[in-house]
Amino acid sequence: MRELRFLLDNQWVSSSENRHFTVYNPANGQKAAFVADAAVSDVEAAVDAACRASAAWAARPVQERCAFLLKAAELLEHRLSEVAAAETEETGKPLYESEQIDLPLSIQAFTYYGEIAPKILAERREIDLGDPDFADYVTYEPYGVAAIIAPWNFPLHLLTRDMCPALAAGNTVVVKPSSKTPVTAALLGEIILEAGFPQGVVNIIYGSGESAGEALVRAANVDVVAFTGSEEAGRRIMRASSESAVIKKIILELGGKGAICVDEDADLEGAVSSAVYGVCMNQGEVCCASSRCYVHEKIYDEFVEKASRKMQSLQIGAPFEYGTDIGSLIDEEHLKRVDG
Repeated sequence: MRELRFLLDNQWVSSSENRHFTVYNPANGQKAAFVADAAVSDVEAAVDAACRASAAWAARPVQERCAFLLKAAELLEHRLSEVAAAETEETGKPLYESEQIDLPLSIQAFTYYGEIAPKILAERREIDLGDPDFADYVTYEPYGVAAIIAPWNFPLHLLTRDMCPALAAGNTVVVKPSSKTPVTAALLGEIILEAGFPQGVVNIIYGSGESAGEALVRAANVDVVAFTGSEEAGRRIMRASSESAVIKKIILELGGKGAICVDEDADLEGAVSSAVYGVCMNQGEVCCASSRCYVHEKIYDEFVEKASRKMQSLQIGAPFEYGTDIGSLIDEEHLKRVDG
């Protein structure tokens, strides 16, 4: 069983109040990790570390910042199998999804922003107003400290999707993964250290949204918050941010429902595959899952018959077994909610 500590100022640090929680493999109930649980003082220490590193990181040329991202992409690709296995263990999703979807998208976040940021973040962009007495120009500046609060359904992909552009733009970050899936974030911390990121640029803490997450959002020196998760939690984050010392920039990507519309001239096999994959991928634990289908009446019966047959062909099984299409839901509470 892994033991996870916080990454603060490029050091692995224990809980200041000796608080811990245990993460379980949802597919078999076995213990997966013994995790340090952040008190408010731990959150404040992480924010302070990011704040101290902020000015020097922002002052680095964008090419230098992005070189760290590209190095991290190489290291993550080298450890793809290891990290994918850890993700499957803590989420219960099929291993092929971790290996072929989540990890490649996480690597892509580092490479994409590492390559595109220098093209976007020019030092100064002049705008010709056609009048020599007036000047107009655009510059880009980082916010400062960004809080990245990631969900459990795609724990590394949705973490890096927010973290990488923040870093490329010159922000330092405090990362809080879901308390259900902290292991991949800890492995990412190892990669951050190996890639040589300067002290305090990336800090990682663990804990519940109600305690560690709330303290992070309310921290005075956090300038921007990026959150992916439920609408209910998103509302709480907006309220907490508005009540903090500084009203923060908030970036929210919240849960919803996606619809597929199938017209009478559609490629029926392709439409059925898209609909079934869209609602069953990752056990349906996807905020844009295609949980509704609007089908033209002329092809409705055929669509339903084909979709039903395809659904029944999906294999529910152990996440580490190849051939498994649907693994385990994240926990028993979520199972009861879905089943209800």
